[in-house]
Amino acid sequence: MISKVYSVYDSKAEAYMQPLYFQTKGLAIRSFAEAANDGKSSISQYPADYTLFELGSYDYDNAKFDLHPTPISVGVAIEFVK
Repeated sequence: MISKVYSVYDSKAEAYMQPLYFQTKGLAIRSFAEAANDGKSSISQYPADYTLFELGSYDYDNAKFDLHPTPISVGVAIEFVK
């Protein structure tokens, strides 16, 4: 089984958060959008500061990562605020 690997970048901290694993890009976006709208997370409090990036993929069968040469931006949290 292969999962996509994502991380949220905090522009104020200038650091990436712990990687997250999702079956699809859509599930990653849904989770990020929920965080952007929940009202309690730091992502929802400062949505312009957080960007979701796709880092690559992880294969559970052989424990190998296949990472992109550079992270690919999926969107800034403020774009998902309703």
